[in-house]
Amino acid sequence: MASLSTLLPDAQSRSIVREFLIQTAIGSALMLALFAFEAQTLPELGQAAVRVFSFYSIIDCVRASLRREPVWAASLNRWDQAAAYAFCAMVLNVLLDLAS
Repeated sequence: MASLSTLLPDAQSRSIVREFLIQTAIGSALMLALFAFEAQTLPELGQAAVRVFSFYSIIDCVRASLRREPVWAASLNRWDQAAAYAFCAMVLNVLLDLAS
C-alpha cells in the first residue's frame, strides 16, 4: 500500500489531506456520540451529518479567502478541502433522499 508521502509529494497537500481526515473523524465521532446519547433516528443523524459537512465547507471557504489562497493551485489547499466537504454533504443528502 502506498504511503501518503508517495501519493502526494508536496507537504501542503499532505497537510490538507491529514486535516481533512482529522476533521472528518471528529465530525463522525460527534455524530456517533449524538446518535448514542440522544437516540435519534437515522435520518435525523444523517441530516445532522449533512449540516456538519456543509459547515466545514463554509468554514474552509472563509479560511481560504482570508489566507488568499489561489483557487486553482498546483497543490491541494483549503478550496479543495471545501469542495470535498461539499461533495460529501451532497452525496450524503442524495443517499438520504433515496432511503426515504
